[in-house]
Amino acid sequence: MHSEYAIIPIISAFSWLIIIFKYKREVYMVRIITGLLGKPKGKSGDYVYRIINGVPFASIRPKKYNASQSDSSIANRGRFGIAIQFAKYVNSIPELSQIWKYAKIKGYTSFNKLLKYNIKSIHEGFLTTSNIITPNLSTSFAGIENISFDGKTIKFKINLNNNAEVPEINSPFLIYAVIAFQNPKPRNKVPISIIHISQEITFAEIESTNELQLNLNASQKKLLLKYKSCIIYLTAILDLPVPKVGIYSATFAQLFPLTQPKKEAANN
Repeated sequence: MHSEYAIIPIISAFSWLIIIFKYKREVYMVRIITGLLGKPKGKSGDYVYRIINGVPFASIRPKKYNASQSDSSIANRGRFGIAIQFAKYVNSIPELSQIWKYAKIKGYTSFNKLLKYNIKSIHEGFLTTSNIITPNLSTSFAGIENISFDGKTIKFKINLNNNAEVPEINSPFLIYAVIAFQNPKPRNKVPISIIHISQEITFAEIESTNELQLNLNASQKKLLLKYKSCIIYLTAILDLPVPKVGIYSATFAQLFPLTQPKKEAANN
């Protein structure tokens, strides 16, 4: 064999065959022939196994990564990291993950869709009010407005859209508020922290009051003291018994500066 070639066949107990070859110092990956025990996926030693469009492939992991240190490259990595953190957190909330999973938009998974539709809205290393926790809608069954936040309680109003097609069902609303704390104070080394609050609200409650509330717990209030600002992302979900049918509002987002009363600051 010519010295420029190096063929590495690997046969495992799992009945799959990997052939990786090197030509002129370039490493190529080839298709894996799977056996009875399914398709490999993930890392093992110096190798990475991937499923691409349903087809398994393997490649050699490079020992070193030469990451660019240019300002634009560093900014892009930071933007991508924040987008991943935000998408991962929203995707960890079962009801929101379900909505993204079945939303008729481009993307293979709920996480992939969340990442794709949020990374473009991150600006200069910060989440913005253009980020979303539910997919964009042409017509929303409910609108959220008049939001206020005093550091302890989120107050808001829900207006039902009579023109939207909503099934006649006595199901409650699920209200979700995802709060992203940003601009850490000097002693805080964590750039961004994300929490959420949820509450069940009935149609009767919406119709009988002009103002609804969500309250932060003690640990959430304590976290608030470490940051200078936050963005609150609100949505309303109609809790239906059919998993693939999601009726929800568009995301309402608002930025709030975080100020601590002097008396509370003195006590801390």
